[in-house]
Amino acid sequence: MSSDALWLQQASYAAAALGAIGYGFHIAVFYKCITAILHSTGGADRTRWMAFSGGLLALGTINVACSLHFNQLAFIDRSDYPNGPAAFISEQQSNGANVGAVATSIIMVIASNGFMIYRVHNLWKRLIITGVLSLVLLASLVMSALHAVQLTSTQDTSFPNSPSDIRYDVPYVSLATALNILITAILIPRLLELRRQVSSTNADNKTKFTSVEALVIESAFPSGLISLVFILLYGLQKISAILLLPLMVQVMAIMPTLIIYRTVRGFGLTSDSVRRLLIATPGSRYRTSIAVEPGVALDSIDRRGDSSIAKNSNNFTV
Repeated sequence: MSSDALWLQQASYAAAALGAIGYGFHIAVFYKCITAILHSTGGADRTRWMAFSGGLLALGTINVACSLHFNQLAFIDRSDYPNGPAAFISEQQSNGANVGAVATSIIMVIASNGFMIYRVHNLWKRLIITGVLSLVLLASLVMSALHAVQLTSTQDTSFPNSPSDIRYDVPYVSLATALNILITAILIPRLLELRRQVSSTNADNKTKFTSVEALVIESAFPSGLISLVFILLYGLQKISAILLLPLMVQVMAIMPTLIIYRTVRGFGLTSDSVRRLLIATPGSRYRTSIAVEPGVALDSIDRRGDSSIAKNSNNFTV
């Protein structure tokens, strides 16, 4: 057996284990989130968030079950497969268990990215940013559909090389991971600005909004970081990229659930929550009953409550 084949076996086995660990964290986060939702009075929002977070957990459950079953086939049930488990993993990508794992991961990635794009729009309120991210998501959706069709009709879609004339998994994975990185990169500067504004208030609970933990969760930094490492390894055609794939899928589902948890508890870092903190601060020039219009910076509101003139047109908007 070649060293590459041995490493493929080891990486595939370890990847499923890492995915299962990520799933364990997913269950814990979901429990915290659903408990917070049940104790909230969000009405329609409560139902929507329960359905969304529950759907992600259900998909995560199917995903990890299919991944573990595919590993069981490769290493136990079909251990006598010609040339060993490595050959089974490479040549049986169209097996139902693997197709199930891939299909659920695609749905989870699309749902998570859709949620994060909605979050970007809520914080930035810039149609150009939302439009670009939506186009990337749409392209990823098209490539994922083509990849799923190809997966069920080919006998060899081995990673990272394949004799197939067209590889739809490459553009799909590249677009999906690049979108994660882009979303995190776009969110961080906006969140830092909101964090600076909240730090200037006298709110007793402002540390809930300004802590490093809040910044890491609200920007989906873990999924962005894992995506960056994955896409680098994938681009270099390193088999070790397999190690991160199941874990990355679970982390991508965990981040929206964590954000929902913070939002339900009233600690979500949003434009509205920051505005409320600023207006409620005694002696603050933001303490006014006038609503801040989309596209107008908080810093543009003067003591008379006039939001019509911005001091700096480059200010972040709320």
